[in-house]
Amino acid sequence: MKVGVIGSGTVGQSLAKAFVSEGHDVTLGTRNPEKEDILALKNENPSLTIDTPTQAAASGELIVLAVPGLAALESIKQAGVSNFEGKILIDVTNPIAGEAPVNGVPKLFTTADESLLESIQKLLPSTKVVKALNSVGAFLMYKPALQGGKGTIFIAGNDEDAKATVTEILESFGWDAENVGKAEAARAIEPLGQLYVARGMLNNDWAVALKLVRL
Repeated sequence: MKVGVIGSGTVGQSLAKAFVSEGHDVTLGTRNPEKEDILALKNENPSLTIDTPTQAAASGELIVLAVPGLAALESIKQAGVSNFEGKILIDVTNPIAGEAPVNGVPKLFTTADESLLESIQKLLPSTKVVKALNSVGAFLMYKPALQGGKGTIFIAGNDEDAKATVTEILESFGWDAENVGKAEAARAIEPLGQLYVARGMLNNDWAVALKLVRL
């Protein structure tokens, strides 16, 4: 599958490497192609294409949005809204505000009535947006060796076929996927990223993941 990753920070780089490892044709979109870490990433992954965010969106059959939440909507606009039409978009963003955390708890800029995913879906009405992978650190996103078996990634979105595709991807990355509903369910998923950060800052321990346990 042709995959376009928008965002070249630690999350974008981690996911680009993951998709390359699974044999996908990956374009990483960045505004800084000459940065040392991007050059090193390309050297380690020769099949990875480094290009602009616009080209990453245009070339991908599936697109991954891996930018800071505050930059999510503007990043989509800059990459060209038309480049997302009819495609699956995996939304990995968290709506973390620009203010300092309060006692280690980051503030969110969304409200209880609308998630960032819903705002993205409004901007991209013909795109199949799926929230995923927002509640785990970048270094754990691909085949983590977790105690107790696979962790759980909660997903949400309006298109069931798109969520089935994302579920297959998550399983190939070493995760269980749990569909919790339509776009509105992202209102419950996005604070899990806030929870992950709050716990990590309190304990200086980021090597953890959520797991859904059934009776």
